[in-house]
Amino acid sequence: MSEIDIRRLAEDRIVREIEAAFATQRFAAAEALAEELVTLRERAFGAEHPEVANALVDLAEALRAQAKLVPAAEALLRALDIDTKTYGERHERVGEGLHRLAHVQLLASNYDDAETLFARSVDALFASAGDDDPRLGVALSGLAAARVRLGDRDGAAAALERALQCFALAHGPEAQSMIDPLEALASVREASGDYIDAMTLRRRAVRILEKNDHPRLAAALCALVKSAIGAKDFTLAEAAATRALDARPTMGEERAQVHELLGEVRESTGRTLLAREDYRRALAIYQDVLPASHPQIAVALMNVATMDLQLGEIDRGDALARQALAIFLDRFGPEHPHTQGMREAFKRAYEHAGHGERASELDSMGTRQ
Repeated sequence: MSEIDIRRLAEDRIVREIEAAFATQRFAAAEALAEELVTLRERAFGAEHPEVANALVDLAEALRAQAKLVPAAEALLRALDIDTKTYGERHERVGEGLHRLAHVQLLASNYDDAETLFARSVDALFASAGDDDPRLGVALSGLAAARVRLGDRDGAAAALERALQCFALAHGPEAQSMIDPLEALASVREASGDYIDAMTLRRRAVRILEKNDHPRLAAALCALVKSAIGAKDFTLAEAAATRALDARPTMGEERAQVHELLGEVRESTGRTLLAREDYRRALAIYQDVLPASHPQIAVALMNVATMDLQLGEIDRGDALARQALAIFLDRFGPEHPHTQGMREAFKRAYEHAGHGERASELDSMGTRQ
């Protein structure tokens, strides 16, 4: 057996072991194997060979999976340099390499660097693969994520709109690849206060998810409810929330959240008794699955208490209000914005019910704490 054959056998063995290590999430083992592969290929081909770049990508992935972002970026930068020298700046391998490096920089919160790298990736992939290649859509989505973190909502929206066009050309307008950019663009619109456009985008995402019986349907319906509430389309909000209760896998906390949303819709439309019933259901679920001191239970108690006060059941509402405030006081302290916000919400509820003096009693709870 020749020396080349021996090397190839060793290389094949290492590659298989790397794949097995990734499959079983043994990332430290994958890192050690990838380092061995880099060394083997450097000796066989030289330090600037594309096969070395491939091994460096495996090494970077193992490092990234262990949150070793600085050495991961260093490995990817070296791989990118090799590919750029070999293929040129506009090659698809360079576009992919830029995307990988940008993703690591995004994880490391280096948003300016991430944006620059994603933009270069977009240019390289567009030049090499065209506007109907899904890799371009992924790079555009990454560019949008970096811009969101930099506060550039308009730039993020432009990137996501282009990503949607790319995925529609690649897979069709009803493809599952459309879901993530639709939801991301809806979030950008909501952050800008454009709930009507966000609602339209989320309806498109829900339609695709329903068509494919996707497990994310319930979560997407909840997001649609929130957009519809923001747009004051309470009919759509209630219909979507009701649909979410029937969608799999709506269980546990997720089901409680749906009941909270239904309660918000019904409270906003003056149906206080129905709203209280939904808030009570949410509270019962949270109490079943969360620790008694969890802040979410305090919020659920606050919702029920507020409805009790609106319905004139003052003593019942007051008892729940005290429970809710006690949790926040214990968790956050009397001066925390969460505690102050809850106190203000109860003050308004008591005053609306004609019992403003009860709010002063809650103030004394905080003083004693």
